[in-house]
Amino acid sequence: MELVKNYVKKAMPSLSSDQMDTLMAKLEELGVLSVDDLSLVDPEDIKDTLPFIQCKRFVRAVKALEAGDQQFKIAVDGLLVNDHITSPIVALSYVFSMFYVCNVQYPPEMAFTLEFMQRVFFGINPERGSKAEKKGKKRHFIPPQVWKLVSQLKEFECKQKESEWAF
Repeated sequence: MELVKNYVKKAMPSLSSDQMDTLMAKLEELGVLSVDDLSLVDPEDIKDTLPFIQCKRFVRAVKALEAGDQQFKIAVDGLLVNDHITSPIVALSYVFSMFYVCNVQYPPEMAFTLEFMQRVFFGINPERGSKAEKKGKKRHFIPPQVWKLVSQLKEFECKQKESEWAF
């Protein structure tokens, strides 16, 4: 319950110690056992503990903390390289960079995504070869699935530019 109390303090730093004790007793009565349980608390559940506006603030603050607490970790060969990334875009870019800079072949389950990022977002289009695993006899400079998606995106972009509704 100490973790829950610390989380509540972080979410509502302006609460007096009396309000904090009353709120913690109410949360315990409601069956809140972990930080994850806090997201299930409704303003109606704690309305007799805090003024209504503070109840709403509490629920909103807990949700904001949950959104901000999302952390991504990057490991290379089982070794943790970075464990404090909060943005999914930064995390994905970091993963791409690690594969590209270390010249490691993309794993099959991520190959097309990373190949797409490499060619479309980062503009790295080698004359030949791919970091995606090759199967079968045909060798493509760009995997057909990636090429199809890029072509469709370009076609969509052209249609948008020609449209009278374009901004």
